[in-house]
Amino acid sequence: MFNLFYRNRQLLGLTLTLIIVWGLSALFTLPRMEDPEITQRNAQVVTFLPGATPERVESLVTEPLEDELFELEEVDSLESTSGTGISIISIELKESIRNVDPVWSKVRSKIDDAVPDLPPEASDPEYQENLPSASALIVGLTWELPGEPNYLILGRLAEGLEDTLRSLPGTDKVERFGNPDEEIRVEITASELTRLGLTAQTLSQQIAASDAKVSAGQIQGDRSEFLLEVNSSFESLERIRNIPIQVGADGATTRLGNVAQISQGVQEPATNLAYVNGYPAVVVSATVESDYRVDTWAEVARTALTEMEANLSDGLGLHIVLDQSRYVQQRLNGVIGNLMLSSLLVIGVSLLVRVRSAAS
Repeated sequence: MFNLFYRNRQLLGLTLTLIIVWGLSALFTLPRMEDPEITQRNAQVVTFLPGATPERVESLVTEPLEDELFELEEVDSLESTSGTGISIISIELKESIRNVDPVWSKVRSKIDDAVPDLPPEASDPEYQENLPSASALIVGLTWELPGEPNYLILGRLAEGLEDTLRSLPGTDKVERFGNPDEEIRVEITASELTRLGLTAQTLSQQIAASDAKVSAGQIQGDRSEFLLEVNSSFESLERIRNIPIQVGADGATTRLGNVAQISQGVQEPATNLAYVNGYPAVVVSATVESDYRVDTWAEVARTALTEMEANLSDGLGLHIVLDQSRYVQQRLNGVIGNLMLSSLLVIGVSLLVRVRSAAS
């Protein structure tokens, strides 16, 4: 077969041309990422039961969840830790499972099935994926004005940036960090509670009862069933101020706003904070789908960031903390350089051998 290429130079040239074309086509079309995609085979389920001892957490939370999860034949092992007020269950799937997405859907369904068996004071089980993935882009929105940062403004801007990145073709997941949760504060003095004959707990219970999410009925059809719910959500501070509070033993009522101060702000103390270049910030990170070119995605993303930065007010900044496409391009340039050097060495050695053969 090799003699055929030596005798027919046109066939040899055509074959080499096809190999080069296929190689260049693969070079410009194959996905480019810094790290390979890893199949998710581990996850955690975290549930809180405030104030409960490890023994109560084990019997009331951990065991009901484990009983449901053990029904899945795809689960290889379960490891649980029950501490004071918290239950952590680690799940590992069997290595023989190739398509893991349907299995994790079953796991989430089993977790939901176990919720009615948990104590009312327990939090909803939180499913956490243990999938290490490198961010394609990390961007920080910074507050560069003197004084305390306004996280409400940074949070709104981060939400807009999050929506922008999520709408780009090839985006897999977008997350936000360093944005403290908002909260509504109800502040009342101890003397006022005593005058009204209330305690902090009873006042909290009355407020919670005003926002109860209870079913008001259901509509059944041939193929579907719909639950009806009374709209009792707190849509504004004014609605919270108008909550009726029962005071005293005679059944008298008053508005919550008459006895307490209602305000909205950032949760204190903050559960997480972020700083970029020494400034308070809210950080947004994005990952790219495994079958997409990260350099192509990053080019479009940088264009969107430039447009957003141009519309920011004075004292607000936008900084790229990490751009994975630059590292990928550096590694790709290194691979191309090595390939070219290897090709030149092969050609050089071949010419040297041919020259020596001709001389002899």
